[in-house]
Amino acid sequence: MASRAMEAAQLTRPPHEWDRFHAVGVKIRTDRLFGVLVDVHGDVVVDAAGHTEDQGLVRELVATDVDSVVGGVADLVTGLLDQHSELERPVGLGVELSGQVDGRSGIVRRSHRMGWYQPVPLARLIEDGTGFPTMVEHDVKALALGEQMFGLGQGRRSFAVVTAGLGVGAGVVINHDLWRGRTGTAGELGHIVVELDGTPCSCGNRGCLETVAGSEGIVRAIQETGRQDAADIEAASRLARQGDETVRRVFQRAGDILGRGLSWLANLVNPELIIVRADPALLASGVYELSARQAYQLYSFYDIASDCELLIQERVNGLGARSAGSMVFRLLPDRLAELGEPRR
Repeated sequence: MASRAMEAAQLTRPPHEWDRFHAVGVKIRTDRLFGVLVDVHGDVVVDAAGHTEDQGLVRELVATDVDSVVGGVADLVTGLLDQHSELERPVGLGVELSGQVDGRSGIVRRSHRMGWYQPVPLARLIEDGTGFPTMVEHDVKALALGEQMFGLGQGRRSFAVVTAGLGVGAGVVINHDLWRGRTGTAGELGHIVVELDGTPCSCGNRGCLETVAGSEGIVRAIQETGRQDAADIEAASRLARQGDETVRRVFQRAGDILGRGLSWLANLVNPELIIVRADPALLASGVYELSARQAYQLYSFYDIASDCELLIQERVNGLGARSAGSMVFRLLPDRLAELGEPRR
């Protein structure tokens, strides 16, 4: 019997009458919320002015406590739907955020970035606050689901999506199913320890991969050399492009560590494709991507790297919210049943 994911994937080319269906996607970050409306093709619904995904609705998040987040999401959804009052009720609401998320239950077990150290039934709370069926997923797993339904993962039996930015994470699809693990924590590539007694990580360990390969780790390492002009990752990237050898070595080492992590992922899963979505400043350095690719080839087992396509692309604005909305179309068969319409 076809899985729900496979059934939903068949909706990528819907009949014309299904074009009226859409879903809400929300990306939660520590300082802001970003929302879009997504149609059944996986595209962002444009408004009357023709605005696209990079111009979705943004709301400042004044605090990260649960009540503030739930209230902020409800306000964001209301504002977004008010901009599209001509559309019918959305199929549901998809939410993505960083943390230990059980996408099957919608419970955030822990999110150190949000300051949540006890389980939060986020899907239920947001559903109560908005009135819409709600799915909550780990941010990178949401990207993987979006790629599976509407992107580069379509038709792939196994692939992985890796993000590189403030942190490093992975979403892995095996035999057409997203691999979540026992508690939804699978894919924490950034928290593999690469340096014993290394830099303290926000997770509580030391020497995690993202403390070296992530943007915060890069900036910190540059500043530790006495280069205070590298105030943030954008400034550091400019220094690398200008040929600063000290800065370039830090980016090179960060890329090397990321590439090693990619090789471990390839060696363990042997996927068909690995998609890396990296923050623009990392790629603009001119060093990070090349170093990652070299390490990936060097440390992969035998011909695994040559058999697994590696794509490294910018992580564009709006992609997380769009992916969160896309995964909601797994609920579309249920919505059709509610309306008494056939599931074609």
